[in-house]
Amino acid sequence: TGGGANSEKWVQIKSDVFEKEVKTLRSSEGGLCGLAAISSVAMKENGNYHMAREVFTEYKKTFYPSATHRKIYEKKYRKYKKIYNKIKEIF
Repeated sequence: TGGGANSEKWVQIKSDVFEKEVKTLRSSEGGLCGLAAISSVAMKENGNYHMAREVFTEYKKTFYPSATHRKIYEKKYRKYKKIYNKIKEIF
């Protein structure tokens, strides 16, 4: 939730890097929606967390991983690991 979750570019990057479908919430108050869902289960308004999730969660948009972007991130990540390991040796 918050700024990162509101950035379509950032959410697409997460989808690409993790190679997973990522959905954004319709509400920018994801924490409050989660709290409402948990509270409804505790108060026995909804039978379980899966039912509560269905009641309190509405999705705005779904992002799918891009194979093209993934290749770019893999190359950059390999480079990052090399640099990280070299710096780690120094310290």
